[in-house]
Amino acid sequence: MNKKEGASQIIKVLRDKGFEALWAGGCVRDHLLGIEPEDYDIATSAKPEEVQKLFPRTIPVGAQFGVMIVMLEGIQFEVATFRADSEYEDGRHPKEVRFCSSEEDAKRRDFTINGMFFDPVEEKVIDYVKGQEDLAQKTVRAIGEPELRFNEDKLRLLRAVRFSARLGYPIEEKTFEAIKKLAPQINQVSAERIRDEIVKMLTSKNPGKALDLLRDTGLLHEVLPEVETMIGVEQPPEYHPEGDVYVHTRMLLELLEDSPSEVLAVSALLHDVGKPPTYEEADRIRFNAHEHVGARMAEKICKRLKFSNEKTDQIVECVQNHMKFKDAPNMRESKLKRFLARDTFDTELELHRIDCLASHGILDLHKFCQDKIKEFKEAKVEIKPKPLVTGKELIELGSKPGPHFKNILDELYDLQLEHQINSTEEGLIRAKERLACQDKGEKNVSESCFKRKPNRPLCIGHRGASALAPENTLASLVRAVQIGVDMIEFDVRLTRDGIPVLFHDEGLERTTDSWGDLIETDLSEVQQLDAGKWFAPSFKGEKVLTLQETFHYLKDKVLMYVELKAQRNRNPEIVKQVVALIQENDLYEHVCVVSFDFEILQLMREADPKIRLGVNFISSERVLKQLDEVPDFVDVLCPRVSVLEDEFFEHVKGRKPIFTWVSDKPDVLKKWGEHESIQAIATNNPETFFSVFSK
Repeated sequence: MNKKEGASQIIKVLRDKGFEALWAGGCVRDHLLGIEPEDYDIATSAKPEEVQKLFPRTIPVGAQFGVMIVMLEGIQFEVATFRADSEYEDGRHPKEVRFCSSEEDAKRRDFTINGMFFDPVEEKVIDYVKGQEDLAQKTVRAIGEPELRFNEDKLRLLRAVRFSARLGYPIEEKTFEAIKKLAPQINQVSAERIRDEIVKMLTSKNPGKALDLLRDTGLLHEVLPEVETMIGVEQPPEYHPEGDVYVHTRMLLELLEDSPSEVLAVSALLHDVGKPPTYEEADRIRFNAHEHVGARMAEKICKRLKFSNEKTDQIVECVQNHMKFKDAPNMRESKLKRFLARDTFDTELELHRIDCLASHGILDLHKFCQDKIKEFKEAKVEIKPKPLVTGKELIELGSKPGPHFKNILDELYDLQLEHQINSTEEGLIRAKERLACQDKGEKNVSESCFKRKPNRPLCIGHRGASALAPENTLASLVRAVQIGVDMIEFDVRLTRDGIPVLFHDEGLERTTDSWGDLIETDLSEVQQLDAGKWFAPSFKGEKVLTLQETFHYLKDKVLMYVELKAQRNRNPEIVKQVVALIQENDLYEHVCVVSFDFEILQLMREADPKIRLGVNFISSERVLKQLDEVPDFVDVLCPRVSVLEDEFFEHVKGRKPIFTWVSDKPDVLKKWGEHESIQAIATNNPETFFSVFSK
């Protein structure tokens, strides 16, 4: 039995018992258009209790409103008693209903093309609202007075847009004006209902037209203001000849194939939502890190619209990764396999295809990925094999579980993907080597750093350290440690909302201005990581580290140079949080907290006198005066190279270790690095540092 046969059977049972019964609503419209209806709804004069007696399996989903579900052979059919609604209290549901005639029932429905009935026994249309006329004229018109219809149920504002776009029918003028007038009230409807209508628009025919109608009616401003901001945001014409971000997004939606998945459709809508807040003009129009900003915005949008956690995660992944295809040809085999093996890859690949077609039209990267998948398949190479070494094996080797497990297992899995280890035995040999190296470096490395002789100062991994492995934050930290960087610099800043943000300078050199603006104004691009509201964003990377991951990885490997950046950090609560992080992770021997604000340092000292403190100097003209003001409890002096003059050195000789920022030119590095007072140098190029001081 199909749905049509089942609906006809229910009507026959009701008719045999003397009740009026008809197909109702959208199924009648689709039937008249020659479209197979997805569902068949039935309207009847039988009351809910009478329907319940006539059918063995019923579900009273809305009996108080006259609605029952009748089950036939596992198929659900909605059977509703003809009704008239009383006053609507919440813009969605009537306060109460009364049962009535079929004509009254038709006149309380939303649009004329949805207000018709059909008698399948006599095969005739019952039309009290001139629905056939509007269907012939291809018009979406509210039944009766439009404002009254929309005030009864605000969801109808979105339904009008959906029907207009799907059918390709314009909205009748009076109906359209009522939508525009009442658009600001759409949020009286639950987020779930709004979400469902948007998803239906995006997964039906003409989603681009639906987007235009949302814009023109003012509904886009109310339900998706982040998408509205795309309008007028220009793009570099050499990559986007089609026009601004909104035009590009609209074109991309129109390229969706029939009945796309919900995740693909929503990802297509939101893939460039991060472009407006990252717009900048340099050598050309740029949207640096827009995919990461957009991923965070997409997450907020999905949560606001009550998407499931699973679908939210998938949509965020698609937005986050949509720019990674450009890197695919240059990826190491292990990274490429990880890229291709992700659960959302097929969706992302299709998103990439239509993204290209809606802009420059070049599909080389799409073909590259398809060819690689085919190549691996033909060679019978698994792109997502089971790991040869797991945490269980590391425990059996005598290692205690901890954050280092993940680092070791990730390294071993990469070697496995690149065929450098091909058995558990080979993997265990590598694991033993890795654990031995780790054990060797666990003895107060940071404490010994302070005792290093001046002829080889410490190297602070400044911006250049992360440039050694720009693909993600963790990789840059790993690489910095591998090449011998002794210190990693972090900054702590406050957002406008007073939330502390911890980040190291990965990617900062090319985005300093825009990052500064983001810190001052907006956190939508940053992922919240833990209950303490601490963040560690990565502009380029696929991994964003929590503080716990960062501290556990770096502890006993390098000294962490944590700089409190802004005077607004002169806040006991912020200082308290920084101190708590150091205490909870036992980082006294591994952290030096630095600031140019003596009051911040005083607060740190009062909170915990065991924490090592340093002072910055930001003005060469005032450096000597500042030196006289430095509190005795400050351990480290941190001047810029511009203030490293003979008078300064004479003044501080033998007093405290000096950490300074130096140009990466070899001659400058050598000059200042050999000075007896300098303990550590921060440089933009650690490789140059080591080449100078390894001679």
